[in-house]
Amino acid sequence: MEKVGFLKINRILIFYMTITFCFLLSCKKESINKEAVIADNFIQLVDTFAYKTGTFIPVPFIEEEKFDSNKKQIIPKVPFSVNLVDSIVYDKIISRDINDLFSKNSKLDKLYGEILRKGKYENFQLTSHFPKSIGKYNIYTDSSIEKPNFVGEIELCNFKMYENKIMLVLIKSVGHSKRADLIIFKKTNNLWKIIDRANLFVS
Repeated sequence: MEKVGFLKINRILIFYMTITFCFLLSCKKESINKEAVIADNFIQLVDTFAYKTGTFIPVPFIEEEKFDSNKKQIIPKVPFSVNLVDSIVYDKIISRDINDLFSKNSKLDKLYGEILRKGKYENFQLTSHFPKSIGKYNIYTDSSIEKPNFVGEIELCNFKMYENKIMLVLIKSVGHSKRADLIIFKKTNNLWKIIDRANLFVS
C-alpha cells in the first residue's frame, strides 16, 4: 500500500511539473535574431534606387547629372558605399511621428495598431558579423572611413515586435536631406519578410 501511494504521489508531482514547464514555455517570449532579419531584408529595406541614380534620395540636380555634356547617360559606378549606423535605438521624436501617422491613418492603425500599442521598443547593437556587402552595396559602420561611390547613410530605430510582426523606422540621409519610413515585417513560414511601409517624413 505504501508503495502504491508513493507511486501515485510521484505521478501527481510529475503531472504538475509537466504542466508548469509547458506553461513557462508558452509564456516565454520568442527569441529572434534581429540582426539576421535586417541583413536578410537589407535590399528590400534600402531598395535599389541608388543603382540607377548613385544616391539614396533624389535631389534637384540629379537629373542633370545623369547625362554628360554629349547627352549620354552616365551609369553610376559599382559597388556603392553605404554608411550603416550600427546602434538601433529608441528615438522619442520619431516615436511622436509614428503616433501621429497611426492617428491619421485608420487603415494602418487597423492593420498594425497592435504592434504600436502592445509591443515594446528594443535597443540593440549590430555585431561585427553583419555582412560587409549585400547586393551592390558595400556596408561600412565607421563614418570616418572614406567611401568610394558613397550613396548615403542608413539608420534604423524604434524597433518594436509583437507576436509575428515587427515595426521599425528606416532613415536614409544624403547630406542635409533625410527620408524616414515606417517598415512592417511579418513572419510567415519561419521567414521574416517586409509586408508594408509608410512614409514618416522627408526633409
